[in-house]
Amino acid sequence: RQIIDLLNLIEPTPTNTYPMVGIACATVQQRDLIASQLLKIRQRKMAGWEKIQQLFLNGLGVYQFSEMQGQHVDVLLLSMTHGTTDAQGSLTRQLHFWNTPLGINQLHVVLTRATQKFYIAHSIPEGLHSVLAADKNFIGTCILSHVVTFADYLQQGDREAAEEQLNKMKQLLSYVDSYFEPTVFGEEVELALRPYFEQSQMKRSAMAAGVRVPLYIQAKGQGEQSSVLAFDGVLAKTPLPSYEWEEKLGNYFKQQGIIFIPVLAAHWWRSPKQEARKLASRLLKHED
Repeated sequence: RQIIDLLNLIEPTPTNTYPMVGIACATVQQRDLIASQLLKIRQRKMAGWEKIQQLFLNGLGVYQFSEMQGQHVDVLLLSMTHGTTDAQGSLTRQLHFWNTPLGINQLHVVLTRATQKFYIAHSIPEGLHSVLAADKNFIGTCILSHVVTFADYLQQGDREAAEEQLNKMKQLLSYVDSYFEPTVFGEEVELALRPYFEQSQMKRSAMAAGVRVPLYIQAKGQGEQSSVLAFDGVLAKTPLPSYEWEEKLGNYFKQQGIIFIPVLAAHWWRSPKQEARKLASRLLKHED
């Protein structure tokens, strides 16, 4: 029921369309239950059915954690089914599934989904969060406790505390900070733009609206827009990038008031000076 209620928090985008929403469930049974409830609401035209229908038309999907691999959503709703089993507050033994290699892998899948908003529905008592987090012998439930606490802080609007939980999860999972290694092409573009921008404006491997980018050109004053350059049109550092994800990321920057410009090596090698002038002109005129 919490997940259904969370759907009511989804707001339309500035273009009056709903974002793509993904519901990730800890178990297949939970996935099937939520999917059947959503279907019943739509079929019987119960309260809120029109909004749910629109969300489905915009890509709403219900998944088990492992099925989230390769999925990219704007809003992620996480459904945890674990809680206490008696009045004494004993936790269900099913919780220890997350300490298995399969469980840890599924947590990794969920934690690495690109999303703009994140909500969680769970029934783990708050007092048990710190107990689970303290026992690093059970790495899965330790991570799980940080996930729950992270989402709770986000929903409360406490971003500083949420960031602290995120850093703890990164350490537990041995995630390294994202960093873009300098490339010959990137350095040439940066060098060509130096006559047009101050050195302090051009930042390598910098954060732009919460996303690590290879080159960020910061606005100099009020009324100007900052820019992100995507070398060869993509930001992902993988052999097979997801162009759907790249497009979503480009749209995200636009929503944040940041200009997103692909820079293609194929054009640059043909006429570096001409491409440098064209690129500088686009940046100075704030053209996407």
